[in-house]
Amino acid sequence: MLGFAGCNAPPTPLSQSLPTPKLEVEKLTEGFTFAVKMAFLPDGRLLVTEKETGYVRLVNADFSLQSEPIVDVAVNYLKERGLMGIAVHPAFLQNGYVYIYYMASSTGQDSNLRDEIDDIRIARFQLPTHARPSGTANTVTGTLNPPDTVNTVTGTLSPPDTVNAATGTLKTLISLTARPGPYHNGGCIHFGPDGKLYVSQGELNRNVNLISQIKRSTRGKLLRYNDDGSIPADNPLGATQPAYLLGLRNAFGFAFDPFGAGIFISDNGPDGNDKLSLALPGENLGWPLIWGYADAWYERPMAWLLGQRYRAPLWESFEQRPVPTAVQVLPDDRYGPAMAGRVLMSLFSEGRIVQFALDSDTRSTAVGMGVFLEGYPTIVDLQFGPDGYLYVLTIQALYRMKPVET
Repeated sequence: MLGFAGCNAPPTPLSQSLPTPKLEVEKLTEGFTFAVKMAFLPDGRLLVTEKETGYVRLVNADFSLQSEPIVDVAVNYLKERGLMGIAVHPAFLQNGYVYIYYMASSTGQDSNLRDEIDDIRIARFQLPTHARPSGTANTVTGTLNPPDTVNTVTGTLSPPDTVNAATGTLKTLISLTARPGPYHNGGCIHFGPDGKLYVSQGELNRNVNLISQIKRSTRGKLLRYNDDGSIPADNPLGATQPAYLLGLRNAFGFAFDPFGAGIFISDNGPDGNDKLSLALPGENLGWPLIWGYADAWYERPMAWLLGQRYRAPLWESFEQRPVPTAVQVLPDDRYGPAMAGRVLMSLFSEGRIVQFALDSDTRSTAVGMGVFLEGYPTIVDLQFGPDGYLYVLTIQALYRMKPVET
């Protein structure tokens, strides 16, 4: 059997134990029903997805939660299915575009039955870039709360989707297979610094045919698209392949390094063995042939990966099951001296955020690990707000982290 250097090696012991920063934790908003992901609008309003209701909820700039959803899509929410990721277009102030990732019900109504599933959709809708006065359909109706807070926007869609958005339309840009499932759907979406839309799709609980290694399949990949759903000509596998990274199992969080090292991406492993990796375009993260620091279950020659780049993870949980859900990178020292560049990862089952210090040369090796925040179960997302502070979303509430001045 052929192998790759380092794929069977144990993790390098971390040479630092990072101190936990002193934080002031503010609970800002509560009342979500199984929140999953969030995205800020430029004016400080916040959009939050709810897994089982199919709602996109609007949090006003004063952190009050609008009672009515701005979007309601018919989802299949069995197990790990539902409404997942959300991303705001970089040119939102010009076009008002917002993108969502969801598993569409085939019945036109929310469903938790295994076979009532259509496809995975990445769809786009529009919101007013600022609230407009009451008027005709497809504009804002109701009253306004300063500063320019949208209360309700109206419009209709043909079933199975109903959208309360500025244009009254929800346009499906990308359709991905949703079967077999119902596990390992992925669903994290972000716009990158290059203006492209990045999408994580899991292998849908199906690794027996090496689907994560098949380049033409979208399953078990990080995908890269233009904002209209087309495939960029400069994708690492060519203009016909959306795959940007291969060999994923169920990646639910990733972030672009503001210091240029690449993409930091978490993945949920089998029987524990969750991991955090740094990856570059076209790299192969191994599943199911290689997992972390050890060969995976498959008895296939590692020659399958020859000609592709494999990189061992920055960190692996081994037998523990922390369930990583989101990744971020601290852009500055706001939270403490020498903290710029540290990678944060939320752990759903442990109720904590962990931090990693990286080597200063290539940022490809973790040299320290510690707790950033603990005592907050079911963390699902981490985002920086327009004010520069870190916001933490659990399945029920929104928090803001402020450093305690010393």
